[in-house]
Amino acid sequence: MSTKRKFSEAESLETYRLTMANAETHPGIAEKLANLGYDSETLSVGKKLLEETRGMYDTSKVDKHHLAAVYKTFSEKRELLNEPYLLHKKLARVAFRKEKPIIEKLAIKPRIPSTYVKWIEAVKSFYNGAVANPDIQDKFARFNISADELNVGLAKIKEVEEARNELMKKKADSQSATKEKQETFDTTFDWMRDFYAVAKIAFTEQPQLLEAFSKVVKS
Repeated sequence: MSTKRKFSEAESLETYRLTMANAETHPGIAEKLANLGYDSETLSVGKKLLEETRGMYDTSKVDKHHLAAVYKTFSEKRELLNEPYLLHKKLARVAFRKEKPIIEKLAIKPRIPSTYVKWIEAVKSFYNGAVANPDIQDKFARFNISADELNVGLAKIKEVEEARNELMKKKADSQSATKEKQETFDTTFDWMRDFYAVAKIAFTEQPQLLEAFSKVVKS
């Protein structure tokens, strides 16, 4: 379960990095911590957690960039299909306005479906119906729309579907990685919370030393 924190992940990571570095190297700190159970061996556990969390954070940032690139590719391919489809559909409404069966066969409706699934199904019905019927192609030819152009539309459907396959796969991978990263952050957060609680006790008489851990101490 995710733990709500008031600092960003990047801010937390930097604070933890500074804390672990100074916990071992700052004069007077290491000995007091060791006396309360946070010796070098125990601190190594925190350092390992921090290293793993940092790695997952960096990987997550790269994954987000990849996901954005995959989404951009999908959006571009969808637009490359949708633009000619809108033109072809408008012309088809003129060409077949008196032929209701063909209007229904090509799924020509006044409004474009808002959801992807309904949209792609409408586009499939249109191009599959047009490519399979020579009479429909003949009427399209009046508007300088060739059978080859209709077949291009059909081919673009496959490109859009392949791009969406990649997008959904990348989304699933990203969500899984984000969940794993969050779990690691929570584990590290819990470990550091205990550490800070003990450090506060260790430096009751020298609270200013907590500033070595990026903890603001009121004077």
